Amino acid sequence: MAAAWIIFTYFAPLLEDRMGYGRNGVTFILVVFGAGAVIGNMLGGRVSDRIGPARALIFVTIGLLYQYRSQMKGRQELLYGLGGLFIMGLGIRAVLQVLS
Repeated sequence: MAAAWIIFTYFAPLLEDRMGYGRNGVTFILVVFGAGAVIGNMLGGRVSDRIGPARALIFVTIGLLYQYRSQMKGRQELLYGLGGLFIMGLGIRAVLQVLS
């Protein structure tokens, strides 16, 4: 869980330097990201408790695939997205072993 917080270290300079947000904009974006992470963890835990961790991971993978497909217009982008999902899928077995 602690590794998830490292994103704040990288997001702040990226938002300020590359995207041109000021301090207030960066603060707002990071608060929204943090709130989404907390809510997502709570909902993910409830879903996992109700339908089981394996089904929850399959559900999340299908959701990510749908999201990637809806945002990608070209064939090359789709292949990169599917490759990323495949790599994430390799870790599902390790996650399931930890959860059981």
